[in-house]
This record gives sequence, C-alpha cells and structure tokens, in this order.
Amino acid sequence: MSWIETGTQRLDAALGGGVLRGAITVVTGEPGCGKTALALEAAATALGMGRAVALVGSGDSPGRAPAGVWLGRHEGCQEALRMAGLLAVSGAFDLVVVDEVAEVDAASLRRLRHCCGEGGCAVLIVARAALFGRTPLPLSLAAAARVDLQRDGRARIVSSGETRWCGLVPR
Repeated sequence: MSWIETGTQRLDAALGGGVLRGAITVVTGEPGCGKTALALEAAATALGMGRAVALVGSGDSPGRAPAGVWLGRHEGCQEALRMAGLLAVSGAFDLVVVDEVAEVDAASLRRLRHCCGEGGCAVLIVARAALFGRTPLPLSLAAAARVDLQRDGRARIVSSGETRWCGLVPR
C-alpha cells in the first residue's frame, strides 16, 4: 500500500501514512472547521513532492487552489463524482480532491471507488456534514477512511472499523 501525505504529520500518522492510494478518504465537519484548508494543504504537499493533483470544485468553491493543480468545475454532486472518477482512472493524477459534496448516491460512489482502484489514485472528498454532523451513509460506506474535523482542532479518524482521535492543532 502507498499513501499521499497530507502535510499534517499527526493526521498522516493516524491514517497510517496519509491518504491511501486506490481509495476514497472523506473529510467532514461543521462549516468553518478547516475541511477545505486541509484538502488544499494535502494538494500543496503532493505538488511539492512532484505528484500530479486535480481539484474538482463547484462554482462557489474557493478559488485558492495551489499553483500547478488541474482545476475542474462541476454543477452538482453527481457530476463532481463522475469527473473525479474519470480523472482517477486516467492514471494521470496521484491525488484528486473533490471539494464540497453533500447528497450523493451509492451507485456513483461505487463507480468512483472502482476508478480509484483501477487508476491507483487517492481521492479526497470534502463533504458537508449532514443533519446532526453525520456523514451521509453512502460516503461512509464508500470511504476507506473518514476524517471528522472538530472545531477544537481535533480529528476523529474512522478506518478499518477502528476509531482514533488525533490533535491537529498543537495545544
């Protein structure tokens, strides 16, 4: 197995090395907790290591992608997942970041998971937390790992049936 480092040592350690290649990692949390910032840091770190990165964002996603990132825009969640799948299976990218998805269907996620495996690409999905801060069930089932960011600087990592906590912000 190989990983793409996120640029956050504590998170990489908790994930077993970073964002797993050939798999989906989902980042969730309340608005303003740093989901997009974490994804952009992972993209910048990957670029700095000579890796190819794509960012798929909605029309209202932040336009602050690091220089050198291929940028694609989508009109809805299903289109974002389809675009991410095409990028992942192409073999041209090491990391594909999908910024801000909410409602997704299980079939789209199964296709994306298959594309990740075929292309050996790591896919990092930034997801809006649904009602009561829960990750939408299809995303939870499709993800090899889930990172739930907390406002207090901690992250809950769910991977391989285990739940771990790590502090992202030094106290």
